Amino acid sequence: MKKQGWILIAVTGAFLCLLLGVFLGRNANKVYIQIQDIQTIQTSPATTRPPESLGKININTADLEQLQLLPGIGESLAQRILDYRAEHGDFKSTEELMNVSGIGEKKFDNIKNFVIIG
Repeated sequence: MKKQGWILIAVTGAFLCLLLGVFLGRNANKVYIQIQDIQTIQTSPATTRPPESLGKININTADLEQLQLLPGIGESLAQRILDYRAEHGDFKSTEELMNVSGIGEKKFDNIKNFVIIG
């Protein structure tokens, strides 16, 4: 092959490496940004401190809207808490929340630091 042919191959190879580097660099940044966004969501004050800033919620006096401030408690589950309280009287311990349909150990662990009974 002539000298010009080798130069053309070398320049083409260098150009392809440059394109590959740019492509990989752009994709690496996108992955990094996505991971960073997930971390931001996980550490957002709105998702980690729902009622802490408001104080603890008394499950024996809270209404529907107050119960919905608890992490993972929506309208239907808040209503089940109210129904349970109406049927069985005041909660004697916060752990008694696990007697409410839909509140197991995991959900209770997520809300136990935000509730009181007295």
